[in-house]
Amino acid sequence: EYADTVIRTNNNAEQAIATDGYYIYTASWQRAGEFSRYSIDNGYLETFIIEGVGGIRNMTYGNGFFFATDNTNKIYKINMDSQRLEDVITLNDPDLQIRYCAYSTAEDLLYIGNWTNLYKLVAYNTAYPTLIPLSYTMDNVYSVAYDEFSGATPCLWAFSQVSENNGPFAKIYKLNTNGVQVEGMVHYINDASLASPSSLAGGICVSQYLY
Repeated sequence: EYADTVIRTNNNAEQAIATDGYYIYTASWQRAGEFSRYSIDNGYLETFIIEGVGGIRNMTYGNGFFFATDNTNKIYKINMDSQRLEDVITLNDPDLQIRYCAYSTAEDLLYIGNWTNLYKLVAYNTAYPTLIPLSYTMDNVYSVAYDEFSGATPCLWAFSQVSENNGPFAKIYKLNTNGVQVEGMVHYINDASLASPSSLAGGICVSQYLY
């Protein structure tokens, strides 16, 4: 399927993307704490800074908050309505680099990872968040989205910096919720109107609707 709406970002390096169903939010990985807000009808609306947040690589939405990651062992819990940082979830391993996160409404947990690794993070909102390893063989994945809408059972979509036939480094493939790739469910972003040959995969999100 092809995109029927294209929204151009206001600035470069807006890799992260997530939506609450009302607005689309992006974040810059180059400029710490910088977020932008868009609407499906009017495009770019504003840019704002949230103090105490790093250069965000990926975001997800769940339980009324956005969760954002900056390639460290921290996950930032953000209220976009008030444009403030609500909490910081810090995992015990200081060497853990969390590039992406995806919220599961069915399980009330976060899927997190970086390039080749995928984990479930349970009890994320307690004093004892716990990592459950799922995969160490992800394929250069920049971000993952949780999808409970498009099939009979929930799944994940991984956005990978992998190229096909010298096209953009932007491959989307499907995983089950145990981190196992679903055969035959692969999409390459190779439409020249959407991406150049040098384009790289960034953030990905799934929403049932946008108001």
